[in-house]
Amino acid sequence: MQSEEKWYKIPGNLDNDFPPFCPIPKRNSYSIQRQKRLFCLYKQRFLNNDKLISFMTAMGIAFTAGLIEGFLLSKPKAMGRLRFIFKYSRSQLFPSTIWMTKPAGHIAHSMGLKSSSVLRKFNS
Repeated sequence: MQSEEKWYKIPGNLDNDFPPFCPIPKRNSYSIQRQKRLFCLYKQRFLNNDKLISFMTAMGIAFTAGLIEGFLLSKPKAMGRLRFIFKYSRSQLFPSTIWMTKPAGHIAHSMGLKSSSVLRKFNS
């Protein structure tokens, strides 16, 4: 009998297994209520996921690092510097997840700029 009692026991607390549903407004509701309901569902499914939040944080850090790197690589008063910095940062975003970078000269060339007019030359 003791083994049968253990078989039917529910392990732990199951109250938090499923997230609570968003309140569904009445039929013929306004568009604002519909948007609130959709945002609530979106928030439940996507924004509460710890993995997604950590992924987005890592991407934000990588984008910021690309901005700083693009700022340091470009000449202070070069024409198109700001555009180059953002394009450089965006181009480094996904390669940085596997420890690679794209050369700054290639990015300047893809923008139609001469690398000598936009990029600094460092002494080796």
